[in-house]
Amino acid sequence: MPLLSERSLESIAKMFVGDEGELFHYLSGPQIVTFFNDHFDFRDIYQGGNAPTRWRYATGKIASVASSGRLDRFFSIVLGFKYMVSTFGCDEIEARERADKAKKRFNQVLISDELEIVGTDGEMKLVVIDSDLIPIGKGGFAEAFRQKSTGRVLKKLMPEVALDARNRHRFKREYEIMNDLSELPGVLRVFDFDESNCSYTMEAGETTLLEFMDNPLSEQVKMSIIEQIVGTMAAIHSRGYIHRDLSPTNNSRTPKRSNDEERHCSQRQSLRLDRDGKRPVVSPLGFLLSPRFLQHRY
Repeated sequence: MPLLSERSLESIAKMFVGDEGELFHYLSGPQIVTFFNDHFDFRDIYQGGNAPTRWRYATGKIASVASSGRLDRFFSIVLGFKYMVSTFGCDEIEARERADKAKKRFNQVLISDELEIVGTDGEMKLVVIDSDLIPIGKGGFAEAFRQKSTGRVLKKLMPEVALDARNRHRFKREYEIMNDLSELPGVLRVFDFDESNCSYTMEAGETTLLEFMDNPLSEQVKMSIIEQIVGTMAAIHSRGYIHRDLSPTNNSRTPKRSNDEERHCSQRQSLRLDRDGKRPVVSPLGFLLSPRFLQHRY
């Protein structure tokens, strides 16, 4: 279980009781005692002048919560919209903004412990930041890192997205399709899929086609690039797949291979044709959806 330093515990406690950052509503001594009694089954009685300072008491309680493996629950409560609405008397939009701001500030503290809070309302989780990973991109569905140890790219499903089993299935399906196409000369190779954190590793490109186009290119080079991309797409189609999002940002220039040829590789997933030969209807997220399902969903 991730361990918080004493400094991090104190900083989080001070913010939580309203002493620092103006992120949370000011909590009196009796309110703090009630919070931990109600949510974590403590049986403390407020002792008035004999009690420790408010933030010191909160620090000790957060440490106890952490030692019992319930720190995720603490963050899920205090960073939840319901808690923000009840303490500030605000609407849901303001509650969301306050929760996001508090989460970012907590993470600024936790980074010194190589920890990070991930997740969304009611589903927060404290995770260890992998020092081997360098963030290189992030979208609404997944995030990408470069592995310093291997030079490969690790693509990982966003924690809040991974809560849905359907998203996990679709993400693994993306990997399986890419793996099926990996032997093609114009497709990035994928390697290992990790079920434990919904991630897979793949070959890293040196630069995107969009970035490469900033260089002065001769007509011969331009035609060569076009031929490589068209040839790759034809090979993909011949295997019963179509590409969901072909663009200059989704093609990468890779190092020369054993055949001493440069490859421009498709980075995004391709999608299998329906068994009846009809093209599947694809949502903006790139998932394979039948026309009936798409019509029902929208």
